[in-house]
Amino acid sequence: MEHKYLSYNTKIKKVMNKFKRLNISNLIIIYKKINLQKIIILFNSCWLYIETLLYIKTGYYRKIKIKKNKALILIHLGVGDFFNMVPALNYLAEKFQEVHVLVYRKNISDFNKILRKNNIYLKAIEDEDKIENYYEINLSKIKNKYEDFQLIKTGKFNKKFIFLYPTSFYIEIGVNPIIAFKDQIEIDQKTVSLSAINFYKKLQEPYIYTNLVASDYEMICDKISEKEKLILDPFINRNTYSKNNFELCQEYLKLDLSLVDHLFFLINSEECYLIDSSFFNFIAHVNYKGRGNAYMRKNYLHSLDKRLFINYKNIDMINA
Repeated sequence: MEHKYLSYNTKIKKVMNKFKRLNISNLIIIYKKINLQKIIILFNSCWLYIETLLYIKTGYYRKIKIKKNKALILIHLGVGDFFNMVPALNYLAEKFQEVHVLVYRKNISDFNKILRKNNIYLKAIEDEDKIENYYEINLSKIKNKYEDFQLIKTGKFNKKFIFLYPTSFYIEIGVNPIIAFKDQIEIDQKTVSLSAINFYKKLQEPYIYTNLVASDYEMICDKISEKEKLILDPFINRNTYSKNNFELCQEYLKLDLSLVDHLFFLINSEECYLIDSSFFNFIAHVNYKGRGNAYMRKNYLHSLDKRLFINYKNIDMINA
């Protein structure tokens, strides 16, 4: 027993000696590396959460202050995030002479077809192939390049978690979120490719549009099959019950369609079944006249501002 106690006591002394070697400066370095970033994110996120609740309860928000003639806006880089912010970009384009937005190069062409203000300029992120997340974008380099611009950042660029989509995005940049609920995204048929228009003319009857993952589709496949309508899906042919519809969908899948082309088919569908994706964020901002069914993950369903759908009683959100 005595031997074990001495052995244990020796271990404690070794640990204490190591601790003594950690002087104050070393502890500060460790603290900064491990905790400071997390504390900043937590504090910023909590403050944004309070501001979001304050807006919902009272309608109050801090309005953006225009300090320069031009603005550079850093928004989340996802396609759905862009759709959510289009109304805000349209609004800011009325306040600034120029509005520049950083996006992935591959999205510039399609995004330009959606924007309706001539003074919004989409700029490709430099070295985007080397960037895996938002934190790797060199903000100091951007600030030097756009020193004459008012920098407006959202979400992760501000070291914040977003609690309510897209309301919290709007509140942190000082734009009234009600704009997101009223401002509509429109697809000009002139921006749709000729191949998409020609294929659309072949569709003599109303059709269903889906982008569901396999597990979600299995839950509703019998329900959809009973309707015996053409099903268009950008990834897979789901028309197993009709040879004619199967061949039509095969033709659709072979078309070299842009994002705007796919959105065109989504808008004009009689009914749609969507996962909580960029297509779902898009349908929330257009005048969709069909019947919508959105299969939502719990975390997204809880963080989505349902007022987006105040004018769309024809869209059901289903807990997937």
